[in-house]
Amino acid sequence: MADIAGIRRQFIRTAMEAPFLARDEERGLAVRWK
Repeated sequence: MADIAGIRRQFIRTAMEAPFLARDEERGLAVRWK
């Protein structure tokens, strides 16, 4: 049970960080195009 909770917590953390990483990548691409 503890392992499942840890994996779920890590998954949530990754899911929350993903949008920020995608935004940074989009910003970097936008700067390159300009």
